[in-house]
Amino acid sequence: TVTITKELVVFNTDGSAINVPEVTYNYVVTAGTAGATVKDSEDITATVKAGSANQVKTQPSSVTLGGNGITAAANGTVLSNTFDIVFDETAYTDSGVYRYTVTETPAVAKSTVGIEEGADYSNIRYLDVYVRHNDDNTGYSIYGYVLYQGDADSNQISGSEVGKTTGFVHTTDNETAADMYKTFNATIDKTTTGVGADLNHQFAFNVEFANSSVTSNLINLIATASGAATVTDPTAGTLAQTRVAPTIANGGSVTLTGIPVDTTVTVTETNDTSDYYDVTVAVDNTTMVNKVNTAPNGTQAGNVTGTDEASNAFSFTNAITLISPTGVVLRYGPFIFMVAAGIALLVVSMRRRQED
Repeated sequence: TVTITKELVVFNTDGSAINVPEVTYNYVVTAGTAGATVKDSEDITATVKAGSANQVKTQPSSVTLGGNGITAAANGTVLSNTFDIVFDETAYTDSGVYRYTVTETPAVAKSTVGIEEGADYSNIRYLDVYVRHNDDNTGYSIYGYVLYQGDADSNQISGSEVGKTTGFVHTTDNETAADMYKTFNATIDKTTTGVGADLNHQFAFNVEFANSSVTSNLINLIATASGAATVTDPTAGTLAQTRVAPTIANGGSVTLTGIPVDTTVTVTETNDTSDYYDVTVAVDNTTMVNKVNTAPNGTQAGNVTGTDEASNAFSFTNAITLISPTGVVLRYGPFIFMVAAGIALLVVSMRRRQED
């Protein structure tokens, strides 16, 4: 029996706990290519023979990687699972080194769930099985395995570490040969200012996601509220179907966690009050909307396409409208006019009394 490891490296720009799409990987072992020469550390050589399907007693089972609430470090967290291949020693009729091909096939296209392949990723590994006469010379036994990533006709040096691997795994930089799931976060902050502004009002927001590659319905983002805000976790589905509708008041915020990189996030705020507000929208300190006077039921929006470099911050600032044709606060204009009129009437009345 030989045990092979499958790994998936998951990343998050803030090192947050994320929901990782569960992907099943299937494996099959087939005959390898004969003819290559292998040499051990003592310069003993052998010519590789092609293994056959009847020598594989048990084909490997599938493995699944992913799950909810997995902490993904900024420099990568490794998820792993293993599968076994069992060979039938009675099926061998000669000693030697037998080569097999192990092929990996995911149950879904990896790009559709946001999984990308490392620069040197390959879905094929080559397994050399070392067979000799057994101790009583009545048959054959397996005395070693070498699994490696390389060409089918590679002259593998079994006594060295060149090309050797334990499976479909990452390298020390988490980049070279492993599957990777990279995510970022987006935070929405709210500020309300101005005389007469309702600082307790939670404005209505809508968040949409767009990523032409990530089309699987296995995506499941996490939404959390802080301060004067409310939000509900979106249900699992495609990014195009995912909608988040938080409400946020002054000083509150909402964070969306575990968004696949290269996703465009669009946040829209609705002025669901009877007041006029000057609205400013900034994304990562870059102003996208600058003090635009927004009527009741009007909307303002900002968007950003996330990367694996840093998370993104949306800032929405609503300032109560202070401009009127007379330069007086519009919403207090009638009150001030009545007070002024009363004062004027009082002055006129006092003058008439003095004249009398």
